[in-house]
Amino acid sequence: MALGAVRARMAHAVRSTVVVPPTLGAVTLRPHQVEAAALVLERCRRLGGALLADPVGAGKTYTALACAPFYASTTVVAPAVLRDTWRRAIERTGLRATWLSIESLSRATPPLPPPRSLVIVDEAHHARNPATRRYQSLARLTWGADVLLLTATPVHNTARDLDALTALFTHPAPHTAAAVTLRRTLPALPGTPRVRPIQWVD
Repeated sequence: MALGAVRARMAHAVRSTVVVPPTLGAVTLRPHQVEAAALVLERCRRLGGALLADPVGAGKTYTALACAPFYASTTVVAPAVLRDTWRRAIERTGLRATWLSIESLSRATPPLPPPRSLVIVDEAHHARNPATRRYQSLARLTWGADVLLLTATPVHNTARDLDALTALFTHPAPHTAAAVTLRRTLPALPGTPRVRPIQWVD
């Protein structure tokens, strides 16, 4: 079988059957956001979570919120500096969500999530160290919930960073990170920074 045919069959096999509405309150999602939300929901259903590592400017916030209507409750964990960003996004979509700062997890242990919950962790790379109280609190918060990790930079030091993040919802295994991570190369979007191609210097 030709390589192109194999790739096509693989893409068809992993394509989600979940239908995500293209509008969310006052927000109209872009096609790549609808596709990403459907893929995230499919991975959550099969594996308990997903890591969305699309580039900065791809609209990961609204992609994540597009998953929320499929759950009984949603909790958003993010750096305190992003509180207003998330508050505005939640208001625009007409959704309800509990908001926690990731910094607060270092000071207090959150309750276990209610049944059929989604926990969205923005800038998830801030919780990549399992030895910290922050990580332990986040592990408790995500216990039994579906987990959506958002970060454009999932690996800061070593591949163990990625293993620690995905361990929040599944047991670490050599194939796990690849199975749960979504990172797409997207065409340039209006308002996003443009990066020149790499130039090698001898």
